[in-house]
Amino acid sequence: MAGLVVVALGGPTPDTPLLRARIADAALFIAADSGARRLAALGLRPDLLTGDFDSLTAAQREAAERAGAEVVPHPEPQQTTDGAVALRLAVERGARSIVVLGAHGGERMDHSLGNLLAFFDPALGSLPVTAVDGHSEATALRAGGRASVTFEGRAGDYVSLLPVSAAVRVSTQGLRWPLADASLSRGMSRALSNELLGTSGGYALSEGAALAVHVARGPGAA
Repeated sequence: MAGLVVVALGGPTPDTPLLRARIADAALFIAADSGARRLAALGLRPDLLTGDFDSLTAAQREAAERAGAEVVPHPEPQQTTDGAVALRLAVERGARSIVVLGAHGGERMDHSLGNLLAFFDPALGSLPVTAVDGHSEATALRAGGRASVTFEGRAGDYVSLLPVSAAVRVSTQGLRWPLADASLSRGMSRALSNELLGTSGGYALSEGAALAVHVARGPGAA
């Protein structure tokens, strides 16, 4: 098994202590198209490179190949995004958990939303999937799969839950405003901008699917 697999997409990827901590144990790096440039900016290289290569030059692709990257062609460019293909490759290569870099699409809000919703692709099964974007991280939760998360940080860090399914049932631990088997509907903001009481806290779902988000604040967040 590959263990932790890092999937690099094309969005901004600030180099922060949070990011470095989350990828420290990576066994495999997969770049989706221009994600190869994002890895290079971090001093890393992809083990696998996939995509339709509409945002990576031929010279950059060749450089990645010379550095040892295996190129896996995109099977259906008009039907599936590069990021979705990279996530499925992570599953095929034995990922036990996935960290996604560059999921924030910059000026492309549709890309940002599409990348996060792809974490709920049934092809990923119950694999833990987390996006890390500099000072923030978002983890996909679903009852029957990875149903809970505990974030490590500082007192006062924001921790939010965003229901993806029509309804969720959720409990908290270590957060300023507790919930105990609470029922939340998609679109509700009741679980937005909760805060860590101490150095750790999070959510557990007993029903539904949601994104749990941790935003680092205060000294050392950068």
